[in-house]
Amino acid sequence: MSKRKAVEVALPNTRPTVELPQGLAETLQRIITVEPYGVSSISLLEAGIISARNNVAMLRKLGARIETERSSALDRHGKIHPGTAHYFYKGWN
Repeated sequence: MSKRKAVEVALPNTRPTVELPQGLAETLQRIITVEPYGVSSISLLEAGIISARNNVAMLRKLGARIETERSSALDRHGKIHPGTAHYFYKGWN
């Protein structure tokens, strides 16, 4: 198995950076950059992040404070998806 490159992510809160595997780094960067509106799981999926829920769970285990709210979201085709998870970055422990 090849060793994956760690990607450094700038954090806007108490800790300046954290090193994460690339998939987790991409997820966290997308969640951070859409504050204060949050990013929907549909937006993450459309950006190529297949397992947003699992990535968020792993980020939380590593110390990320990410809140989840459920509300409707539009996909890129204009279809409404009720009860979609929206993620909000609140900091790093």
